[in-house]
Amino acid sequence: MSATGDALSSGRVTARVTADGVSAPAALVGSLIADKYLVEAVVGEGSMGLVLRAHHLQLREPVALKILRPELARDSASVSRFLREARALARMRSEHVARVMDVGTLDDGRPFLVMELLDGRDLAAELAARRTLPMAEAVDIIVQVCEAMSEAHALGVVHRDLKPSNLFLTQRDDERLVKVIDFGIARGEALVAEGECDLTAASCVLGSPAYMAPEQVRAADTADARSDVWSLGIILYEILAGRPPFGTGNTTAVLAAICADEPEPLGRINKSVRGPIAAVVARCLAKNPSHRFETMRELQTALQRAAQGHMPRIAGRTRALAKRGALIGAVAGAAVLIMLLQGGEPRKGGRPADAATTTAEAPAKLVARPKPATRATPAPTASASAPKRAPPAPVERTRVPAAASEPSAAASGDLAAAIAERK
Repeated sequence: MSATGDALSSGRVTARVTADGVSAPAALVGSLIADKYLVEAVVGEGSMGLVLRAHHLQLREPVALKILRPELARDSASVSRFLREARALARMRSEHVARVMDVGTLDDGRPFLVMELLDGRDLAAELAARRTLPMAEAVDIIVQVCEAMSEAHALGVVHRDLKPSNLFLTQRDDERLVKVIDFGIARGEALVAEGECDLTAASCVLGSPAYMAPEQVRAADTADARSDVWSLGIILYEILAGRPPFGTGNTTAVLAAICADEPEPLGRINKSVRGPIAAVVARCLAKNPSHRFETMRELQTALQRAAQGHMPRIAGRTRALAKRGALIGAVAGAAVLIMLLQGGEPRKGGRPADAATTTAEAPAKLVARPKPATRATPAPTASASAPKRAPPAPVERTRVPAAASEPSAAASGDLAAAIAERK
């Protein structure tokens, strides 16, 4: 029977270890962690940990396990940081961050996280396949990342390693959903080998150089939320231009360009990029952090405003929901207005007042009106025809509301203006 079969039957297989006492990635496959997570495969490696696909035996659901990298297992600072960040992620409620379900420790002392298993691919793979994305799609991705990072920053968590490979693209119903992954680059981080990095292995220091802010290059401990704003500006530039603004070649050259050079104007590379969007990117890439957007929420608002009027699909699910709600309210208001103009107040049953009542009141107005003298002479004819002339009363009823036709038109105009304004 296979290791997987043994694990399913006995439920007691534990993580295997190598000669030096540290679990190897491949050796974890088939292991049972915490007596309930059966490891099925190694699906990726991040800056601080391994990502495994596992099966929750009790819930019978697939999950993702993130385990601290073996070379960091004996570093108490790395272990403490991993757990601290795990608690921060557990408190986050944004749909744009992978949901944390559990936390624990392996037999060798390494902590692990249990997270939702995502289906899709990261932005780096998407760009490798398509090179660039349309502006609407690019804005949608960055706005969703802003929503995630706004909450993270409020909790005191600065990512410090935002890049395409850490933005995971998945689906929810028929909409694209972006998840920010791989939190955890801390101040004073040592060199970390990272297979996903586009630069040389030596360049993978404190994140990925092509996406690092100038202050992060000079002194890692000065990185703050505005450093993440810079990284998002780099990502948006790359999505629209097909390459990062400061290149991906020699590490020293890239870092020097980040600190001293200005990027080529985005509109010169991609003619479809309009001025407002280019201005937002340029502000993100200001060398001085105080000249950038102070918060992710500020960046999100500026990006949505810059994109308005230029694209059929503006990013931001909140705006879409608000617009939908406004239209529903406007339609309901119009229905009430039409009902009041046509039939007065509705009865308890929900129908307009009986037409017979209105018709009965109309002849009373005609009777109260003095008759012309010319009609009084032929008395028999007038008496005989009086009942027959009662039907014109509906004409009188039509004329009575006619006086309200002007306010009605004005109200309809106001309603149309309100709907247009909400759009």
